[in-house]
Amino acid sequence: MSTVLKDVIHPDQACAVPGRKITDSLILIRDAICYARDRNIRLVVLNLDFEKAFDRISHQFLFKVLEKMGFPGRFIAWVGLLYNHMVSRIVVNGHLSKNVNIHSGVRQGCPLSPLLYVVCIEPLAQILRRDKWIKGLDLPGTGGLTATCVLYMDDVTLLATDVLSIRRAMDLTDWYGRASGAKLNRNKSEAQLFGPWDGVDTGRLDVDFKETNFKILGVKFDKEGGGRDNWTDMLGKSTPKVPGTAGEGGVLLSVGVQVGALEEKNCEEKTGKWRKRPPRPSPDREPVSPVPGLTLREAKQAWRNASHPALQNRHKDLSWMVAHEILPVRAVMHSRGMAKNPICPRSGCNSPETVRHLLWECGAARDLWAKTGPLYFPCLPAGGAQIGYQLAILGVGRGLKDLTAQEFTSLWLTLNVIKDAIWATRNLLVGKRVTVPLHACELKVTSMLQGYRATIFGRGGRGRTGRVPAATDPGRPGSPLSPGGDDFLDKDSPPVLYKR
Repeated sequence: MSTVLKDVIHPDQACAVPGRKITDSLILIRDAICYARDRNIRLVVLNLDFEKAFDRISHQFLFKVLEKMGFPGRFIAWVGLLYNHMVSRIVVNGHLSKNVNIHSGVRQGCPLSPLLYVVCIEPLAQILRRDKWIKGLDLPGTGGLTATCVLYMDDVTLLATDVLSIRRAMDLTDWYGRASGAKLNRNKSEAQLFGPWDGVDTGRLDVDFKETNFKILGVKFDKEGGGRDNWTDMLGKSTPKVPGTAGEGGVLLSVGVQVGALEEKNCEEKTGKWRKRPPRPSPDREPVSPVPGLTLREAKQAWRNASHPALQNRHKDLSWMVAHEILPVRAVMHSRGMAKNPICPRSGCNSPETVRHLLWECGAARDLWAKTGPLYFPCLPAGGAQIGYQLAILGVGRGLKDLTAQEFTSLWLTLNVIKDAIWATRNLLVGKRVTVPLHACELKVTSMLQGYRATIFGRGGRGRTGRVPAATDPGRPGSPLSPGGDDFLDKDSPPVLYKR
């Protein structure tokens, strides 16, 4: 059943469908909040809560949905063996009651239950997406796609731009519950407003509006789309578990006893220094890869570059994974038992596909870096820094101190666009067996740079970060991301982000 779910379940549902992750849903919600903040547009995020979600799904409704989705009758009959003629008996004062017929709910602990529940809640998602009175958020750079709802199992998050959409969505959810047996818990359903909502009356909505720390899929979001309070909660939970930090004296007492025993046994002066903390390797935990070959100052700069405010969120995510060397290339996935082999997917390349190999050493990467040289060479200081792995991947190197902040921003954006093109073409090769020609990659880089320049130096909505918006305006005439616009710009169009 899992092999066909991706064909019948919309990509908005991230649970139980192979190849989809909850992080994709969280990133979409975070980007939507940041986009609304930077463009100064209204956005309301509604989290729908269901009472006893897994216990209230009607078996009759389940079989009807399976039939409508095209599952064969033989498969539905197999599922019926698990759910037809279900009974339960209740113990009251040590006595068993008569059989009670069970006509709703999915079995707890059964590996088939998440798949069946995802199928049952898909009609609700379809209703919310197709209703013309629910105004979702238009996604920039997608050619007219709209984000209306994000789902993970029974967690339904609605993205809307007006109050009427909230009322309509809750009414449709109640209507869906009449057929499926689900029941919306309005008292626990929460929402948060982002953008300019001054003067809008929300008191008539039977929803609890949060001011901050709005929790979606277990992650807290603030008004800016960030989530620093998540780290505070995690540190608060983990600190008492670390010996020696909660006043229990676990590690410190152990070291003190060992030191005293050594002094009694060997009464001679020992040279050297005691470490502040003894080494405590954990064999079950994958070590975090440090930034190799960098000074402390360069390492700090590398982490600042990974979250540079001028980068789009997806480029920040890419830079962060590259710096940690956890980009899901074949060598990384093979080390975790999630890939058959670590070899590079490029034809004729038999080297392990590490992060360094993908972005720098592979023949396809070298060709693209050479082809796009005219794009980043003008950003380099004359006679200063030379393009190398650390500069291209981490944004550190000699000579960069001679660049102004705006000049470095232009250089860093250009390098990240090239890395994004390498990663995107690699994913097309692995996922869809599509080989992108070198000239098409170059045009893609040029197009993305033009979009960056239009975003930073063009006219955009006035938000809190109006100087460096987070996303490209899809409706700008001539923008490479505008609906109906050209996929790639002309080669002769200026690609470099020049300062004002």
